Amino acid sequence: MYTDGEQKVGLPIKIFILCFVLVIIFLFVLMWFLPISNRYSKYHYDSSNENTKLNVLADRIFNSNVQEMKSAGLNYFKSDKLPKKNNQTSILTLKQMIDKKLIIPFTDKNGRSCDDEKSYVSVKKKNNEYEMKVNLKCEKEEDYILLKLDCISCNCSDNWIIKDCFIYESSGSLLSCAVLKDKNNNIKYEYEKKYDNKYSDWSSWKVLTYEKNDLPSFGKYELIEIENLGRQNIIDYYEYSNGEPFYQYKNVQIGSAIKSYCDGYNYYRNINDSNTTYAVREKAQWRYVGKVSSNEILFDTVSVKYEFVGFDTTCVECKKIPKKIWKKYTREVSVMLSPATMVSEDGYVTRCSKIGAKNIEIFDTAKSFVGYELVRIPFCKEIYSYRQRTRKLIKEEYTDYKWSVFNNETLLKKGYTYTGNKKIAA
Repeated sequence: MYTDGEQKVGLPIKIFILCFVLVIIFLFVLMWFLPISNRYSKYHYDSSNENTKLNVLADRIFNSNVQEMKSAGLNYFKSDKLPKKNNQTSILTLKQMIDKKLIIPFTDKNGRSCDDEKSYVSVKKKNNEYEMKVNLKCEKEEDYILLKLDCISCNCSDNWIIKDCFIYESSGSLLSCAVLKDKNNNIKYEYEKKYDNKYSDWSSWKVLTYEKNDLPSFGKYELIEIENLGRQNIIDYYEYSNGEPFYQYKNVQIGSAIKSYCDGYNYYRNINDSNTTYAVREKAQWRYVGKVSSNEILFDTVSVKYEFVGFDTTCVECKKIPKKIWKKYTREVSVMLSPATMVSEDGYVTRCSKIGAKNIEIFDTAKSFVGYELVRIPFCKEIYSYRQRTRKLIKEEYTDYKWSVFNNETLLKKGYTYTGNKKIAA
């Protein structure tokens, strides 16, 4: 049994404990029903984070492939592979790397082969250093890196120096001479042969004129040669006039006779040669064969006739009277051997089976007026002339370099000489 004092003290304590328990129960219920989504947050799939991881992996694959190509390029480009001239570039494609067993074929992030022609390693000479470019193209993705390279000669002993060029990144390490010294038995020597400029043949001479006070640059140069012909007197123009008349002897019919000869022919006989009878086919026509020029007067025959057409005023050697120009005509003529047999000018014999009475035209040569000789008087002038010829440069001079064993007689006989450089073959 409690006293009144005890009842006043114990009642508040019980109420406090009861309230505390109720608060705990309320908080537990609240945590159970409200943050349902948060309870499962640790099982939620974060796709953006996974994409980031895949991109990082793809970049690592691409960069690894670039580094493999870079290593292959550094191993490949030694002295004999490096560009010789300034700003010259040497290229090694991915396909060439694979073919030369410098690199193992690789794939991109999708497991596909990269472009083996557009993927390459190039080295460009820039004065006393080299710049290497490593370019990789895989489908739509393409990128490259640039490296600055140093060229280093290695002194491998006190007796001789290997004058080879080993290229490395400026921050890379130099190949040790001890490694090179082990390969001392496989030394290659550099040879060179200088080739002069190659030219075409000289052209034909061309004659030109110049003013007395304006002389060309006479002499023989690389692509042109000019020779002075000096002062000359040449014909400036002619004055023409008629000279003596000239005549031509033509065949003229003066009679006829009847003989038994082959049908199909016309027959002719010169009055001064009764033993020769000429036969011409009835359908044969005079055939024009071109023009001829001559200082002489040309005469007609049974097989040839000439027609005067003028003078050759372009004839330089004709000082006073130019040559005469004639049109020339010919026809086929045969000579009678018997009434039934005839032979042509080229020796072909013809025999006919049908003979009949034929008219023979008897002719003689008669003098016929043609025209007047053309007389010309030349007037000269003074000129200064020169002649020149040219040629073209086909190929510029260059030096050919080759690496081979010591005392290569084949190269020495071809004119190659030592440069003093040598290297250890790979």
